[in-house]
Amino acid sequence: GAAGFSAGLGDRDVAGGGPIGSLWGVGKGQRARSVVYVVDRSGSFVDWVEAIDIELKRSLGLLQEDQSFNIVFLRDNAPLIFRPRMIPADLAAKREAFAWINLHPPAGGSDLTPAVREALKHQPEILFIVTDYALLSSPVQATDLPALIDTIRDANRRGHMTVNVILMGPFARPEGNAESLRRRLKDAAGTLAPQQVSLMREQLELLETLEAIERLPRSTGGTLQYLNGDELMERLRASRPAP
Repeated sequence: GAAGFSAGLGDRDVAGGGPIGSLWGVGKGQRARSVVYVVDRSGSFVDWVEAIDIELKRSLGLLQEDQSFNIVFLRDNAPLIFRPRMIPADLAAKREAFAWINLHPPAGGSDLTPAVREALKHQPEILFIVTDYALLSSPVQATDLPALIDTIRDANRRGHMTVNVILMGPFARPEGNAESLRRRLKDAAGTLAPQQVSLMREQLELLETLEAIERLPRSTGGTLQYLNGDELMERLRASRPAP
């Protein structure tokens, strides 16, 4: 059978396209004729790639034949593109996409901008970006966030595109905001164990990244969601039957 695939036309809207397959609930209720997924495939994703691939395939499987899609992986230097142009979401294309996803394990750095530029060439109505909190501070190659935001804004001058961002990290989202955590770190200087200071600095980096990048989806009516990658993997392992 073709488990995980959808081929029927279901709830269609000729003018606005059909429902899209959300990622972890992000994008639920949105409708489009065309979707592009930009997925960070850099080395920092090696521990989470299985959970990401399952969700990406589930989302692709829900697209229907009158919708089109493409996938862009950020990996090594140049972006990896599934197809040179948008492709109808029929069963054959989905099977090819699933096989293509399996071919490319995480590797390399984290500059999102070239991958997003490539995605924007296809003028999608919905753009998903899956990346991690290290995108602004990768030791290999960090993303220039103002340049990324300008790139998306320039491509979306007519307002026809919705951007959804899924930002992943290795721990739960800290409460509060970057300013309050920065103050706590300053006030507690000299009284915290080095390990605690290191963790708080990581959490501060995450909050700063979230606050910086939240402008990107908000300006297009999209959604920003933070996900704990380690927790996703724990849930995936727990869902499997014991050997």
